[in-house]
Amino acid sequence: MKKGSSKVIATIMILVLVVSGILTLTSCSSKQQKSKELSVKEINEKIKSTVDLSGLKEGDSEKLNKLYGINQDEVEDFVLYTAASNIKADEILILKVKDEKNIDSIKGKITARVKSQDEVFKDYLPEEAYLVEN
Repeated sequence: MKKGSSKVIATIMILVLVVSGILTLTSCSSKQQKSKELSVKEINEKIKSTVDLSGLKEGDSEKLNKLYGINQDEVEDFVLYTAASNIKADEILILKVKDEKNIDSIKGKITARVKSQDEVFKDYLPEEAYLVEN
């Protein structure tokens, strides 16, 4: 994947995290306020229509658990993309938590994955570590 497209994917990952945070906040807000809640599928389709994901492969619940330590019963829905090669740091995770009491735990697992990837790539492939850091 080209360096420019890697930056785009990193930006998309940040946007996904922001959207996930917004979804979490709006789903926890008063029931009197009606707002459209985007599904994981809708977010995924929007990303796929804007970004070339050909260098990534879609992961399943087994991969989600292996990489993040997140069990499928903790999430209502998810989409995981990982780099086709283990020398790339490109990764996208979109998920909707099943029970809001697990949000902090899942955030911790995601943070642990980011830190782990940073450690792996910072000396081995610094240009890929840049993606993890940002």
